[in-house]
Amino acid sequence: MQKTILNVIRSEAFAYRLNKINKNYPNLKQENHIRNCILELLNDDFLDSFHRAFAEHPREKSQRVDLSIVSLTDIERPFAIELKFQYTNDFKQFLNYESIIEKDFQRVLCNNECNMFILIISHWDKDDKKPYDKQWGIRPEHTLSRFLSLNENWKVNIENMFAKYEGGTLIESSLTVNEPYPTHYHFYIITRNA
Repeated sequence: MQKTILNVIRSEAFAYRLNKINKNYPNLKQENHIRNCILELLNDDFLDSFHRAFAEHPREKSQRVDLSIVSLTDIERPFAIELKFQYTNDFKQFLNYESIIEKDFQRVLCNNECNMFILIISHWDKDDKKPYDKQWGIRPEHTLSRFLSLNENWKVNIENMFAKYEGGTLIESSLTVNEPYPTHYHFYIITRNA
């Protein structure tokens, strides 16, 4: 499944739809929009008739899996994926993020562990966004730019964090969209080692 998810994230269809997400929701945290896009592409183009992607399934009490892929040959054990969407200054530039990954990646739900964890990090040049915010009356105290790091320490902190992590295999992918201003997305994908 790791290869399938990676193929979705690296596809032209995903790049096109991510650009539309950023164009239409530049003022929101985009985790659910991106999750739904991945789900729709999986079901439309990347999965065969024996597999189906579902959002927030399975559920148990107040817990649910962000995205799962169910196989008709083993409906009791879906491939469970947790997603997180963050900005570059979150969790002190990711100095304090390891516990979040551990909590979600080690979560046991319906007798299953999470199979994959996807960390999505969005960032842009604050100066590129200022004209857009000014044009549409987005005040400085409400702009998402306030969640961006002033330096690139977040990249080093993420590399250090994942270097210590022994719970799975890590793959990184990145993508830049241009509307309504250049925005960079980094995808850190951890798959549980068998």
